[in-house]
Amino acid sequence: MSARFGRLAMSACFAAVAVSSGARAQGGGETEVAAQFFEAGAAAAKKGEFRVCAEAFTEAHKRAPHGATLYNAALCWEGAKDRARAANDFAQALKLGSLSDAQAKQAKQKLAELRAALGKLEVREPKGTRASVGPIQQTPIPFETFVEPGEHEVRLEGPDGELVTRTVSVEAGQQKRVLLELGEDEPDDAPAKPTPSEPTTSDSSGDIQRTFGWVLIGASAAAAGIGVGYYVSALGAKQKFDDSDHTDVGDREDAIDRYAIARALWIGAAVGGAAGVTLVMIAPKKKPSPEPAGALRLRLHPLGASASYTF
Repeated sequence: MSARFGRLAMSACFAAVAVSSGARAQGGGETEVAAQFFEAGAAAAKKGEFRVCAEAFTEAHKRAPHGATLYNAALCWEGAKDRARAANDFAQALKLGSLSDAQAKQAKQKLAELRAALGKLEVREPKGTRASVGPIQQTPIPFETFVEPGEHEVRLEGPDGELVTRTVSVEAGQQKRVLLELGEDEPDDAPAKPTPSEPTTSDSSGDIQRTFGWVLIGASAAAAGIGVGYYVSALGAKQKFDDSDHTDVGDREDAIDRYAIARALWIGAAVGGAAGVTLVMIAPKKKPSPEPAGALRLRLHPLGASASYTF
């Protein structure tokens, strides 16, 4: 960490001279504001506030462009663990030049390390519009930027407010070109969506209906059998009532109750059985599958047997 502060302090002194010289040449204005941002960046760097430091040097560079200022910003982005912005600023600082030999050597070394660990996207079309991806926000096309490996959403903003998004995947050390078009819905390399086929009648509904019908028939038969049992027990209770010369009120009420239960079970069995038979009868029929060529089918019927052969 101390080595980084040392490099930052040296580049700060170097760039401060350039900013001050520019301010004298241009008579102040933006360069004076740039000098203030530069001083704020240097102060933040000493405190270890790397993101604040990077943003301050970035603002200073916007007002008084200088390679050494971007070099300082890159070091701060690196301290803030923002590798993509650090790589972008190292690359831009080398393009601008005006770095000392030590700074240029260090910037090249850092950029080589970051290039191997990051991906790079080139957005070339459509020119004249703006796009955003990774650390780049609403930047005129064309541009290029380093990004972390993985998926990134590229957002294209047209002149009339149109918005086009594209998800791009990039690996470490990979460089990919992105071409966007206004009005596009899907990327050219997107897999084709399957065309939905016409709905076909499924046999599963008929199978379920038949199964439910047979369940009703079986339950109805069981209810009818239970009803018979209650009816027989009702007859036994009635016989006891008759044997008591019609004096045992308990046997009489027991016979009436059991008969009522038997009757209810029989009615339920009749209704359920009828419903079950109806469900089985009206269930959709399964479509017979076509016989394969060369198939021999045997059919048995009451009067004998028959055979058929499919050619």
